[in-house]
Amino acid sequence: MAMDTILVINAGSSSVKFQVFALDGDGLIRRQLKGQVDGIGTLPRLRATGSNGETLADFGYSLERVADVPAALMVAGSWLREEHRVVPIAIGHRDMGGPIMTGPFLSTTA
Repeated sequence: MAMDTILVINAGSSSVKFQVFALDGDGLIRRQLKGQVDGIGTLPRLRATGSNGETLADFGYSLERVADVPAALMVAGSWLREEHRVVPIAIGHRDMGGPIMTGPFLSTTA
């Protein structure tokens, strides 16, 4: 994938969903792939599809390897880096902030 990419994450209590968008030379943003790690804490599985719907991943993991959301993020991140050379220039995360958060915000913490 060796291009500028944006990673968007939606981490819940039993799954982590993600999408990777590429910035092309014309300034357009195109989704390259989407996927999820679900079954966290029970029967963990990484699934992903490409922009045309083709299956890119469908892997099961042991409960010990993916026991929680941080472990699921590590599995997804490793797969994205190793298999697709994704090194995002930006990462977005959907946060269920409730009534306190009423819109998007920029976090500069790493």
